[in-house]
This record gives sequence, structure tokens and C-alpha cells, in this order.
Amino acid sequence: MSVIEIGEAQSFPSVLNVRRGPELRRYVPERTCRIVSASEAGRTGYAPACSSCGWQSAAWHQYDYCPHCGAKVEE
Repeated sequence: MSVIEIGEAQSFPSVLNVRRGPELRRYVPERTCRIVSASEAGRTGYAPACSSCGWQSAAWHQYDYCPHCGAKVEE
């Protein structure tokens, strides 16, 4: 595991290792996103986009998770 210096760009870890007494537990945090306008996501076009990765789709109503980044879509 690497040490992150203050001021360095940070990304959310895919797995969290937490020591609780003598045992080490692994947690996988659920990433979430919301549907935003294309301009809010920094994209061009008219289709709504994922706030996490910017993937655009006109049919967000059929997805519970973003097909591109896997984040759970919040209402």
C-alpha cells in the first residue's frame, strides 16, 4: 500500500483494509453517481451523463448501475 502525501491527487481506493483488533477486514465501498446534464459533466451533446465518469445515455431509466464505470445510480 502506498502512502499519499498531502497535496497529491487522491483517488478513492477500490478496497479498504481495516484492522479491528487482531483481524484484518476488507471492505469494498460502493461508489455512487447521479445523472447530470452533459454540460455539468463537461461533455458535449444533449444526452444526460454520469456525474462520475461522464458516460452519456438517453436511456438512463433502464440502468441501476452505470455501464461504463459501475457506480450505483442515485435518484
